[in-house]
Amino acid sequence: MFTYFIRSLFFSVIFAMDTSTSVDCNSYFNYLPDEILLKILEQLTTLDVINFCKCYNRYAYLYGEKNILSCINLSKRNGFNRSYSFSTIMKNVCPDIVTVLNITNVYWIAASEIRKCLKKLVNLEELYLIGTKVGISKTDSLSYKSKKLKKLAVTIDDKELQDSHAQYFPNVESLCVQIISKKDFTCQYRLQCLIKKLKQLSELWIHDVTNSYPLDYDHLAYTGSNLKIFAFKALCSMFSDLKFKGLTKIFISEKSGREAYYEKLESKSPDPRTLAASPAWKVLNELHTSVPFGLSDAKKLHYGLTNINKIEFEELNFMHYPNLCCPRYINAIKEIICSNNSKKLQKLALTNCLVTDKRLANSEENPKKKKKYDHNEPLSEEHKKFVDNLANLKKLELYTCCRYEGFRIYYFIQYLKNLTHLTLEIPASLNGVFIKKVFENCNYLETLKVNVVLSNESFNQDFWMSLSLAKNLKNLRYEVYRISLENIFFGLAAMTKMERLFIKCKYVDNFGVVYLKKFLEANPNLELMVIIINTATETMLKTLTKNMKVCKDRNKMFFAKKDERIFTEGFPIPELHYYDLISPHTHVSNLNITDKFHNR
Repeated sequence: MFTYFIRSLFFSVIFAMDTSTSVDCNSYFNYLPDEILLKILEQLTTLDVINFCKCYNRYAYLYGEKNILSCINLSKRNGFNRSYSFSTIMKNVCPDIVTVLNITNVYWIAASEIRKCLKKLVNLEELYLIGTKVGISKTDSLSYKSKKLKKLAVTIDDKELQDSHAQYFPNVESLCVQIISKKDFTCQYRLQCLIKKLKQLSELWIHDVTNSYPLDYDHLAYTGSNLKIFAFKALCSMFSDLKFKGLTKIFISEKSGREAYYEKLESKSPDPRTLAASPAWKVLNELHTSVPFGLSDAKKLHYGLTNINKIEFEELNFMHYPNLCCPRYINAIKEIICSNNSKKLQKLALTNCLVTDKRLANSEENPKKKKKYDHNEPLSEEHKKFVDNLANLKKLELYTCCRYEGFRIYYFIQYLKNLTHLTLEIPASLNGVFIKKVFENCNYLETLKVNVVLSNESFNQDFWMSLSLAKNLKNLRYEVYRISLENIFFGLAAMTKMERLFIKCKYVDNFGVVYLKKFLEANPNLELMVIIINTATETMLKTLTKNMKVCKDRNKMFFAKKDERIFTEGFPIPELHYYDLISPHTHVSNLNITDKFHNR
């Protein structure tokens, strides 16, 4: 929060300088001691400092300041994009001061360019290369060969993995690998040999994005003789009890594959939920539900920094199977969300059975047989408390429940004005009146994922007619049974900030491409567009592809396919895009290996 305040204050001052015509901009900094300026710049991101140095040549000497640019974070999630020149930035920065380099998911930079830069960074201690074109091959490993390297995150291709490469980074203590291909079971053996040769290894994080030849994580953990932390994420795997290694199971999840985090603790700690005083947690324990909170909250509880009665949760995931959906469980969830523990909640996943609908009174206009509900009624005290407690929420995922149908909760979303990410599963009989209000009130919304259950023409029409109200929307995933491409692109043509688009349907009613061209012209920053039509003919796909490539930029990834499963079988699309947009899995209370490893 302090860093955010400093950053906002600093750039508001610069903006005031730039808009002032009577005073020279540089004169403001002439009266500011260098010590104070350096202290402020230490709180800013790498890109903020670089932009500042570009604006004011007088401060070009900052490129050599160890306290400011010893840690260079140019990851995709940190705002680095194609408008910046990686080689120019690294050319300006003094290579001797750099100890940390993070270029995670910067997939567009050539491997030769990255290698050339890495060879100059002789004092590198931490290196994050996941999602780049540099891996663990001999050529790549030689570029970051160093005995000073302590922390390494890298993407592994099966054909590149050799245990002999450990000699190039022998003192690595923390290793994170993302495995993007496995041809056979020998990958397990070669990975074990690599781990065995890293004698100083105390942390091992593995993210297996493939769905073939599952790894044996028991043996991998056993191979690391000094492991204090072991974490993995895979599509298919068995959870292990690693007590034989002295590792305590801190976090497990099955919400988006198999995820687990183990750590060696000085003292044993009981399951935090057993210490809860609230009856709601006792209900969850009795029903044997999965842990709803994420890794960060689990660590606080296991470390003894707080307890289940006092903790302020960061994320909670209450997705559940039909056999769990009962009044006891629903009331327990409500109690937890309305408690003081949830006032600073940032991420939340729910099902729509949480709030029941109130039927309108029967009348001549509303016969008994018609199911009509009053969704415009003011919030009750109970619902107001529910909404107020979620005022800080940034990411919401709302799924349908197959046992109880609830529409009222969709109308609560408009009150969550700080939302940036929204995932919705739409019931077959829900119209899109609420989505218009969401677009009008949630001005910070950047990412929207919508999955319409079965055929729902009413929602489809309301959705594309309201799209123009979502002024800041950048990423859209829209999955529906039947769609009119002309209508959806009519709505999208009013957008100007789109960066990624994924559309999936089984049938297409209207195949016009006029508004598709208008959409592409209005959104020059669009870098990914995928259209999946399950019943499409080859002629239809060719026509779509031809019209999508009206923009001849090689860096843009535009695809028209019959099945999205092609993206899990070695198709050349960055894992970042697949994980963020194409994959239907939840992103709440799960283990994001790349981010968690870097933030440790």
